Amino acid sequence: VQGVVGYVGQVQAAQAQADATSANLKATRDAAAADLVHKTADLNVRERQERAAATLRIDDARKTSAQASATARASSESAGLSFDALLADYETQYLGYADAQLAQLGWTSDQIERTKEGLKSQAEGRVNSVPRPPIQTPNLLGAITGVVGAGLNAYDRFTIRDPITGQRTL
Repeated sequence: VQGVVGYVGQVQAAQAQADATSANLKATRDAAAADLVHKTADLNVRERQERAAATLRIDDARKTSAQASATARASSESAGLSFDALLADYETQYLGYADAQLAQLGWTSDQIERTKEGLKSQAEGRVNSVPRPPIQTPNLLGAITGVVGAGLNAYDRFTIRDPITGQRTL
């Protein structure tokens, strides 16, 4: 009985250890996924803000360029070659500024994407770093051997050996 009870206890302990390891892994996965979702959402908000800010800066530059052109037109009594050059310069400055803003926005977007990839790698690393100890499964053969040994030992203790014949009786 003691051998069977010990074996059943070992089976239950192994199952409890497997369940605890599984629960720990699931909790880590859930936490890593939730963290990834929140941080990615924050980066998406930042990217939208950067796009909106770049759009506003470009629009402000377009308005400034248009105002400067309008002022130049209003103050110019004759539209000559220098006036055309001035308007072309305003347009070139605006386009250069707009291109620079769009390039900066592209770099920021690229950096945000690399950060998202890093966050995914961190989440995977968190899950992969969860310790998974080996689970010792009980040895059925050992339990059977223990039960048989205990039975033979009990038989030896409770039987009487006839000194003449050498036979055992209860």
